[in-house]
Amino acid sequence: MEATPMTKSNQSFLRDITIVATSITAGAAIGSLWHGFGHLRNIYSSDAKRRKRELQKLEKENVERLKSRLVIGCVLGAAAGIGLGILLASPSSEKEE
Repeated sequence: MEATPMTKSNQSFLRDITIVATSITAGAAIGSLWHGFGHLRNIYSSDAKRRKRELQKLEKENVERLKSRLVIGCVLGAAAGIGLGILLASPSSEKEE
């Protein structure tokens, strides 16, 4: 079986898929990290009232709820990554020869 050479359109398609996939992954990571950072920021705050309130809130919430919040942040970040990836991968001024 002979391998077909990469045409310009195949290379462009592969590049577009790579950009979208990278944007989705980066968006998901940033979304979940941002959500987790919100809790950490309050826990390690210099304000004693804020720290106490956050620790009380975390005691009430179970681990499953925190996991679901991280997943929500991940999904929202991935959705933003899809939009960004589509914008970056859209053919702007490329000319096919």
